[in-house]
Amino acid sequence: MRTLALVLIFSNFVFAGGVTVAFNPTDPAVGPFPSDFMTAPDDTQKTGRRVNLPLPDCDQRSGDCQELTLINQLDGFNVQARVMVRFNGAIDPATLRSGVVLAWLDGSNRVTGINRVSWDPATNTMLAKPDGPLRQGLRYAILVTDAVKDPDGAPVIRDEGFQACIDQLIGGVYCTDISQAVALAGQVLPGVTVTGGSVFTTMTGTTLLEAARQMIDLSAPAFEPVATVPVREIRSLTVHAQVRTDGEKFQDVPFPAPPAILAVLGVDRIAFGTLSSPRMMSDQQVIPNTPTLDPLPKEIPQQKIAFHVLLPNTPMPAGGYPVLLAAHGLGDNRLAGPSVMAQSFAPKGFAIVALNAVGHGYGPESTILIGKDSGVQEVPAAGRGVDLDGDGAIGPTEGCVVLVPGAPVAIRDCVRQTAIDWLAMARAIKLGLDVDGDGRPDLDGSKMAFWGQSLGAFVGTLVTATSPDIPAAVLNVGGASGVETARVSLSLRPLVQSYLGLRAPALLNAFPDYDEQYVGRDEPVKILSVPGAADLKDVFERLEWIEAAGAPSTYAPHLMTAPLDGVPAKRVLFQFAIGDQTVPNPSNSLLVRCADGQAMTSIYRHDLARALRPELPANPHAYFAFLLDVNGAPISLAVLGQAANFVQSGENAIPDANYMVKPFFGLELFETPAVLPETTGFLQ
Repeated sequence: MRTLALVLIFSNFVFAGGVTVAFNPTDPAVGPFPSDFMTAPDDTQKTGRRVNLPLPDCDQRSGDCQELTLINQLDGFNVQARVMVRFNGAIDPATLRSGVVLAWLDGSNRVTGINRVSWDPATNTMLAKPDGPLRQGLRYAILVTDAVKDPDGAPVIRDEGFQACIDQLIGGVYCTDISQAVALAGQVLPGVTVTGGSVFTTMTGTTLLEAARQMIDLSAPAFEPVATVPVREIRSLTVHAQVRTDGEKFQDVPFPAPPAILAVLGVDRIAFGTLSSPRMMSDQQVIPNTPTLDPLPKEIPQQKIAFHVLLPNTPMPAGGYPVLLAAHGLGDNRLAGPSVMAQSFAPKGFAIVALNAVGHGYGPESTILIGKDSGVQEVPAAGRGVDLDGDGAIGPTEGCVVLVPGAPVAIRDCVRQTAIDWLAMARAIKLGLDVDGDGRPDLDGSKMAFWGQSLGAFVGTLVTATSPDIPAAVLNVGGASGVETARVSLSLRPLVQSYLGLRAPALLNAFPDYDEQYVGRDEPVKILSVPGAADLKDVFERLEWIEAAGAPSTYAPHLMTAPLDGVPAKRVLFQFAIGDQTVPNPSNSLLVRCADGQAMTSIYRHDLARALRPELPANPHAYFAFLLDVNGAPISLAVLGQAANFVQSGENAIPDANYMVKPFFGLELFETPAVLPETTGFLQ
């Protein structure tokens, strides 16, 4: 039997007569890719394999090397894997979408097409994303068919090496897998000939969080009450925020509205406390990759997480108040966004629980100053911000966004660690929490729901998919992943530019602004013409892959359509706004699509609202919090009311929100889309 290498060396020279689909599984630049040929056996991984991509010259390409080193610790390929197919000559790019598919090798005979297709004429290479969500820990086949044509209309043909692989003359087990996939194609793709392909396995991204939840469920997270303050006594509410580690360390940040508004909104008391939670993060704010068969570290320290509960002024039911777990957005904190939710949830008798996400809420020495007629009460309120870069300052998100050479995890571990903290909170509530010290549990652990805004929606996707105790969630302006969001976000794009400027070697067209020739869903094939665009796409694909274990798109299929083991399907309402400049609509829509949640999506038409009220901000990302603006208040009341009514209803239906806005705007601003928006729609 000839070796695979020998056939591949000669195949490009001995085969003639047409454009062939390049086949060299030993070279990820030739592919097709991804390919299980680029993995190694590993019995410590859930998939039984570990990625094993070749490293470049690390002295010359240290950025690539650092990214690939992290990827080579994973047990499979990105759940939203990019498909790469190279040809030995030019083809008609318009035929690619009909000629390349992904076959599911799970016995379902399911086939997924491709979308967001780019063509690089310099290397005759196609780049594309799956047309629909893939699942973790499953095997797939990339099948290139003769529906792909060359510029003269002739079908592409097989490379000699691929033919030898199908005939199992080379390649061992890998070529056996390809041969079986080609045989399967005869059943699922009748009338076509497979001319190239590969077989690959997706990574198992949810294993760490699942294991952490199971560990937490066997424990009783330690709770310590700190203080309970009646809202009627509060005259001022200020965060004595630690913003530096040296010098003038503190800055007083007042509550964004008069504290008396809390009583008006139906809040009776604020109970402060701390809860123990497993800390998986290192001092560098990174959760190290671990083998997925046994993902928990041997020693896991506990950390105290500060939280508070807004207790409503309604009579407490016998089993305690129903609970809303409220998670704030990027750059926000537990006192701001979650307090807005009181407007709709407190009058319905919900207690609102809030904690800071990793890297938020200022530094660990922060306190809350509560002004009363009798004086100032100082309550410990350790924030979770850190001085990660050593400059003495604690930035508003420092410790959450980690996007530096050697650790380009983006928000992956911020989201995962915060999700673990919420799982500990849910467990503590389930066991019974006496947050106000009156000797009886105040929160009903059988009636919990999650609300998350922006970063909180990212976290909420993970928590809701993983926890069996949270039956419903409202995910407001969530996205598919941090990288997918930031690469086109007006607000977050500078973070990506910063990383591109730090990694080596420098990439073409990265500054003053980068152009990867981003291609949106259902757009015509994008012909790459900007120098360096293909290299930028490679970097973004690696960053997405590194982030995948904490990306909402990895968890979203498990919300409703494919629940994780031991976790029931959930009721989920997706809310987002047309023209969001922070989490753009393509990322919103991808999250919804991965969850198969289009029927449970409510879109706010900010384009229509702003055409009538140009005083509204151009960026509707925080449309839930437009309460203090006369033009925006009806919008906020509508979206908040919709969220509260959905949670309370117990039904899998979208409550009407238009009755709140139609009298003011004269038209309906909330809709369930017939087609999910795929362009950014940014407003000026």
